[in-house]
Amino acid sequence: MDRKTQQYLDEIYFWQKARARLLELAAQLREPPPGPLEPALANPAKEPLDDLLHSCGLDALRRGSEQAAPADPGAAGSTPPTDTAD
Repeated sequence: MDRKTQQYLDEIYFWQKARARLLELAAQLREPPPGPLEPALANPAKEPLDDLLHSCGLDALRRGSEQAAPADPGAAGSTPPTDTAD
């Protein structure tokens, strides 16, 4: 086989393998990772805010606001139910 033909075939083989690797990586990135999501992965929008609060020394405010948040999002601002049997 001619040397140029062999180089051409080697280059085709190289690019076919590179394409296969990229397609495999893209498939892995499209699928969600198995198992439960970590808190940092569940809400990536909070991460920059947490970093900013930490750099300003306001970690206590961030933790305090998370603890003070109501467990039920619909409960904020609503009146408690009254018992008519009293």
